[in-house]
Amino acid sequence: MKRTTLLSIILILILFLTACGSSAPANTPAPTPTAAPAPTSTPSGSSGSTNNSNTQASAHSNTAEYAACIVCERTYRIDEMYPVGVDYICEDCLDSGDYAMCAECGEIYPIDEMVDVGEYLCENCMEELSEEHDGE
Repeated sequence: MKRTTLLSIILILILFLTACGSSAPANTPAPTPTAAPAPTSTPSGSSGSTNNSNTQASAHSNTAEYAACIVCERTYRIDEMYPVGVDYICEDCLDSGDYAMCAECGEIYPIDEMVDVGEYLCENCMEELSEEHDGE
């Protein structure tokens, strides 16, 4: 076989392996996946967490689950964040004044979606309390 033909075959093989996403020889074991990245910053304090099937951490596992804050998009441990529906908000963003916890149901909402009656109430709780008051 000619030397140029052999070099062409090797080059084609390298291009093929690169296009397939594998640059390792066939007998090399695949790299093991790494753990989730550490949070970029850690809020002070602790908060409650929910058991969402996508974010549930095993009690016997040393790995922690992480999520991005829906406001600042920084990554934190889920057990250091507050649930907002299926998402999470960090303590810093919750304390910013743009979000508040409903005094009745405990859910977190943007302030502009709440009613301030000396304490913040979500629209659902406000409607329920208004209906109870009208029914008396």
